[in-house]
Amino acid sequence: MTEPSTEPPCQDGSIPAMGPPPLRQSLTLECRIDDLVRIPRWFEEACSFPGLPSDLLFDLMVCAYEAAANIILYGYDNPKGHAITLEFARSDDVLVLSIEDDGRPFNPLERPEPPAVSTIADAPISGRGILLIRRLSDGLEYSRAAQYNRLVIRRNLVPRCEPCRKVQE
Repeated sequence: MTEPSTEPPCQDGSIPAMGPPPLRQSLTLECRIDDLVRIPRWFEEACSFPGLPSDLLFDLMVCAYEAAANIILYGYDNPKGHAITLEFARSDDVLVLSIEDDGRPFNPLERPEPPAVSTIADAPISGRGILLIRRLSDGLEYSRAAQYNRLVIRRNLVPRCEPCRKVQE
């Protein structure tokens, strides 16, 4: 197990090279659109820590929201009685969001990217969630086991200030 860093946060607010101690938090959502409102509060209360750049946490929150909404809307003929489990984990250098459901098999990594649009007016209202998840993450993995889909989204904790980069080298 990694020892917690005793270094103070960097002057620019980014995470020191050693980062925070490991953490694992989970949230189970009912498969209802109105349960999606629990995601932002969970990220804010259970997943944040001092020195974590808010944009990284926001990116993962958007990914969680998009993935969960897609599961609710498209993963079941009848979502009643089903659940979605979100798990947030962190280590010294990566944030990991895992999303698990028992919906129909769906590998978002096999989904082709939608065609580019020249203007926002040309963009369809839906069909961009998976692209958004791809753009906001540093790595994606999908697996299907025992009738469960599992999407793992990774976001690297990259030091942003020069002294931190030197410590890692």
